Amino acid sequence: MLIQMRRSYPPGAREAGAAAVEFAIILALMIMMVAGLVEFGRVMWHYDALAKGTRDGARIVSITDFSSLGSAVSKAQTAVVAAATAARIAGVTASKVSVRCDDDMNDAADYACTDTRFTAASPPVRVIVGISGYSLTVGAILPMIRQDGSVWQAYSLALAPKTSMPYMK
Repeated sequence: MLIQMRRSYPPGAREAGAAAVEFAIILALMIMMVAGLVEFGRVMWHYDALAKGTRDGARIVSITDFSSLGSAVSKAQTAVVAAATAARIAGVTASKVSVRCDDDMNDAADYACTDTRFTAASPPVRVIVGISGYSLTVGAILPMIRQDGSVWQAYSLALAPKTSMPYMK
């Protein structure tokens, strides 16, 4: 009769490395989640600061007398750039800020606030201030996976906030 001897290991010795492997997997996932939250917060911070700038610009134009509407456009652009600079957002220039006026709320067309269709008797109905051509690099802290499923890399996200206010004067 052949008796086979079993090795006896101390309790838990066979599982000694399992905790380290589990910790490594969980740590990698947690770092990715924290980096994603930080990147999401950074995008929201940029968007909120740019949206605040467009609100400030739209407010300047909406309360300006019709006779000084042309100069209010440049003041609005300066206000948007100043709000972005105050939030430490680089790359926003007056050329990226559009200030438009609308003659009615029914169509999608808007015009330059100095357009000849607007007169003191028939001023614009609303003012639209927006930012175009501004993009933010996402994934600078830890590269993320893009929506199309491509490999890990940083990518550029276009931010284009826009504010519409009624013309008050």
